[in-house]
Amino acid sequence: MKFKRFRLIILLAWLGSFSPPLLFNVSTIFSASPALAQTLESRKVEADRLFNQGIGQFQVSEFREALQSWQKAVTIYREGDRQGEANSLDNLGNAYLVLGDYPKAIDFLQQSLDIAREIGDRQGEANSLDNLGLTYNSLGDYPKAIENYQQSLDIAREIGDRQGEANSLNNLGLTYNSLGDYPKAIDFLQQSLAIKRAIGDRFGEASSLNNLGGAYHALGDYRKAIENYQQSLTIAREIGDRQGEANSLNNLGHAYQNLGHYRKAIENHQQSLTIAREIGHRQYEANSLNNLGNAYDNLGDYQKAIEYLQQSLTITRAIGNRKGEANSLGNLGSVYKTLGDYPKAIEYLQQSLTIAREIGDRQGEGASLNNLGHAYQNLGDYPKAIEYLQQSLTIAREIGDRQGVANSLNNLGVAYYNLGDYQKAIKNHQQSLTIARENRQGVACLLCNLGNAYDNLGDYRKAIENYQQSLTIARDIGNRSGEANSLNNLGNAYYSLGESQRQLISSGRA
Repeated sequence: MKFKRFRLIILLAWLGSFSPPLLFNVSTIFSASPALAQTLESRKVEADRLFNQGIGQFQVSEFREALQSWQKAVTIYREGDRQGEANSLDNLGNAYLVLGDYPKAIDFLQQSLDIAREIGDRQGEANSLDNLGLTYNSLGDYPKAIENYQQSLDIAREIGDRQGEANSLNNLGLTYNSLGDYPKAIDFLQQSLAIKRAIGDRFGEASSLNNLGGAYHALGDYRKAIENYQQSLTIAREIGDRQGEANSLNNLGHAYQNLGHYRKAIENHQQSLTIAREIGHRQYEANSLNNLGNAYDNLGDYQKAIEYLQQSLTITRAIGNRKGEANSLGNLGSVYKTLGDYPKAIEYLQQSLTIAREIGDRQGEGASLNNLGHAYQNLGDYPKAIEYLQQSLTIAREIGDRQGVANSLNNLGVAYYNLGDYQKAIKNHQQSLTIARENRQGVACLLCNLGNAYDNLGDYRKAIENYQQSLTIARDIGNRSGEANSLNNLGNAYYSLGESQRQLISSGRA
């Protein structure tokens, strides 16, 4: 008897779990100039109070309140304090960045940059460039992000700002990670880490280790990812950085999810959630709830998954985080897809797509299109699935997202496989495999899908060859579920090969 084959499919995952510390620069105030008149001085004291109040609000995810404080501060600073005006504009840009309102973020950051250049504030100029880079990175405009980071890095080196240099290197690493250029990402992150250690910046060291973990995570090297996350967690606990501790726990949970250790993942996400609530960080709370939802989804406890994802969605809407809202909607769509409620799944995924387009998040748009394509595949509407997947592929190519290109090609291969066009399936999987070579987890999945296509073409030996390679990788990276999947497929292929040979013998053609 031939057992039903379980097929692994790469999707551009809707995960809010990897949380790279965004090293944007929340500006700090400068002491009052003695040249200011007494009335202006008292006004500046009020502006400084509002400015610092905004920082406190920002740090506990009260982003709208922070915006109000900084708007009031900038109004006062415009009466005669250009430095305070630039700092407030920079922070307003950061708040809109976190909220996912990228056009507004760019507007305020550009204003801050213009003032910094006018008054010759090189440090402020570097900060604004770095923060503009983060905004363009969030938009999926990676070339522009790199351009801004590079300018910021050049200034930091010119003025001898080692901290700023490390931040820019860190952010360059994160962008190359998003582009799927993992060796370059790791190189930049290692440089950032070396500087952090040299200047004794323990907080920055923990951040760089966390981001290095993210790069190894993307490569599918989960053991190395966990090693870096664990080191980051240790430092965060030593220096009493509760936000960093929550972040590292969240990312450890994500890594354990990928390894199939869902109970361990839940344990880490739960600890992260507890800390987020203790320190009143609503964004981190939403992230942890989102990741708990994903973990319970993987465990098959769909009602619990929906419960956590709905809580995450409520918080992201309450704090005005549109990107987080899109993320939660996408994950809810994925759960309903697994439950077989495709109309509801498509409804959530469409809402997620709408938000991504409204805020100009090209990578998020591509992810939504990819997941919609998968939903229509499950409905058996393969032409519509291919239409969405082609759109996703186009966006990934336009923004230079190599991993996104690989994912879309792979999913197109799966769609053609389901249509019975195995040659076209193989062509797409092979193209995807060429791009994804650096991502070991992705390669294992692709080899599995290639094996499936060859199996259905009756080329069992080639199927076995691909399944065997997939098995080797799964064992190397410690992916137990992937290992089980490959073993199952190998068993099916050897069974089919034996049946084929028996039929040849019985027909006298062996």
